[in-house]
Amino acid sequence: CRKHNVKFLYQRWINKKSVSELTLCMMISLIRNVYSSSLALKNWKWIKKGGSNLTWKTVGIVWLGFVGKDLVELLQPFGCTILANDIQFDQIFANQYNVKQATKKELYKNSDIVTIHVPLTEKTKWLISLKEFSSMKDSCIFINTSRWDVVVEEDLLFALKNNV
Repeated sequence: CRKHNVKFLYQRWINKKSVSELTLCMMISLIRNVYSSSLALKNWKWIKKGGSNLTWKTVGIVWLGFVGKDLVELLQPFGCTILANDIQFDQIFANQYNVKQATKKELYKNSDIVTIHVPLTEKTKWLISLKEFSSMKDSCIFINTSRWDVVVEEDLLFALKNNV
């Protein structure tokens, strides 16, 4: 664009609401077994176990940026305990929304749901590996709305296959 003197404008974080709402949708769908129950129902099988409530669960948010903060606001009616980890933790926002600052280790260990919203950089590439999956609860739901290379794919597959 510069070479041809074309002005290029963009709106930063214009998709934050879309991503945070999609994350909330995934949380509810996964914790309530919506997808698996729907598939079973198509085969005339009724799964009576409807999962559990999102209400009062502990949600760990890695990177409390635009998307993470918007997700915190969306989670307020559910009364969740929210743990967050960010390289520049916003204490004013955290106080306003009762977000608890946590180390990544504490966040992974104590969360029922871990959701990650980091940009892809050299520091975040392969951020989530077998070490992180191993430190999560067996019942933890992991949601990645970041770029794929934030997660070591082989480690995710190993963790899923081996109930790590």
